[in-house]
Amino acid sequence: MTSPYAPGRPREAETLRVIVFGGTGVGKTSFVNDASGSNLQIGHGLPSCTKEVQAGPIFTIRGRAIQLFDTPGFDDTVLTDTEILRSIAELLLDLHVSKMKITGVLYLHRITDNRMSGASVRALTLFEKICGIDAMRNAVIITNMWSFPRDPQEEVRENQLKSEYFAAAIRNGAKVARRGNGSGPRWRFNDFSWTKLTPEPLLTRTCEGDWNANSRKRWN
Repeated sequence: MTSPYAPGRPREAETLRVIVFGGTGVGKTSFVNDASGSNLQIGHGLPSCTKEVQAGPIFTIRGRAIQLFDTPGFDDTVLTDTEILRSIAELLLDLHVSKMKITGVLYLHRITDNRMSGASVRALTLFEKICGIDAMRNAVIITNMWSFPRDPQEEVRENQLKSEYFAAAIRNGAKVARRGNGSGPRWRFNDFSWTKLTPEPLLTRTCEGDWNANSRKRWN
């Protein structure tokens, strides 16, 4: 089987492949474009533009190659959660068959949201299910769209998110970081020891979705 993604490299120089999760409109595609210098389509209206997993181009930080994968929002206006999970499972399976691995996971959340909506809670829950406990240590939760100058209410919101909604992920090893509007193309990748992460397959775990049985067969 030929993978549509970048070919693998020797282990000592293996590309760090990072999948980007989050709800619709949280800035996932903009983040991927800023970091990688790509031009994936960004949605500015109500309908979501990202309908399938999109692989960004490989870029380099500190001499290490990184590739980001943009995913549809879990609360997509057109796709169902099952369809989204199926597309993510297909990405992971294609990489697995090609002997490539997802090294890290980013989850984006808008700090400007003044409450956790049902859609936001559902998106976070699906992210946690897909990662499982083992992969959470390689995850970074990014609170996105911080105001400048800093809005004190956003600080309060961040503390609440960390103590309540993000608490389980943090206990399992996830890190939390900020990204403001206009953070620049390099964001803060250098703040994390990506090169020290142990590459491991991202576990596709979910209690729902009719793709589960077929996925398990293809892993074997």
